[in-house]
Amino acid sequence: MSDAHLTQLLTQRREISADVVNVDEPLHQLVLVQIGDQSFAFLGKHIREILVRPTVYFVPGCPESMEGVINLRGSIESVIRLHGLLQVASQSASDQSGFVLMGETEQLTSGIRVEALIDMIEVVESGLQPPPSSLPIHLTPYVSHIVSYQHKPVAVLSLQQLFADYAQGLG
Repeated sequence: MSDAHLTQLLTQRREISADVVNVDEPLHQLVLVQIGDQSFAFLGKHIREILVRPTVYFVPGCPESMEGVINLRGSIESVIRLHGLLQVASQSASDQSGFVLMGETEQLTSGIRVEALIDMIEVVESGLQPPPSSLPIHLTPYVSHIVSYQHKPVAVLSLQQLFADYAQGLG
């Protein structure tokens, strides 16, 4: 093997390794969903379970943002819609299609209605970028990070802040 050929192989290897990720960097699991007509993500550590088309029972007198309740293995859990807080168009309140994510934070456990489950991915910590200053003002309190998914930005939502504002009646 000539020196020129070896140099060429090493140069190619350096170019390939430029895309290698630091394996010591922490990974974050994300659940990418569609709420209304927009894509969002939640940190996987806050999503306990994903339910496909569960039966949601309407409860009279509940706020509009609460779709109802579900019976989850003997435990009654609420199902909420984040459409109002996020200011995205909502499907019909009687629509039983889609998914319910069982979200859990220190202050609240609840089902979250989403129209579609897009993907579940792992992202290195450096892949979680701070939200841009051009973020719409109504999303500012809820977006903790931005990630790139298929070359498009996706807002990572802070479930803690969403649940806190929902519990205060802002939803």
